[in-house]
Amino acid sequence: MDECYCDYGESPDVYDAAKRKARVRHKCYECGGAIVPGEVYERAAMLYEGSWDTNKTCCRCLDVREYVTAHAPCFCWMHGSMLEDAKAVINEHGHVSAGFYIGAMKRVLRSERSRT
Repeated sequence: MDECYCDYGESPDVYDAAKRKARVRHKCYECGGAIVPGEVYERAAMLYEGSWDTNKTCCRCLDVREYVTAHAPCFCWMHGSMLEDAKAVINEHGHVSAGFYIGAMKRVLRSERSRT
């Protein structure tokens, strides 16, 4: 059995992610698309060496992340490069299942098309 090992360097000292409903317009950290009022998004707050960083991820990008995580044997991703990380995993494992490849790429394209 293959183990999944992800090495993206330093892990944050604190990481807190929660889904919220937008009350104002935001910009997705992954695709750059709009998060409009009423849309569910994820807000992730991270503490690195005493400095806080906050990222907001739209529902379309969350759909990509959740789909690839559920269907790929190992999905290592990092905030800010999640779509590129997802495409790498899709290209690596897509030959195993046409359904996985089509379903995942459909979600990636939906996210990429939402860019402003």
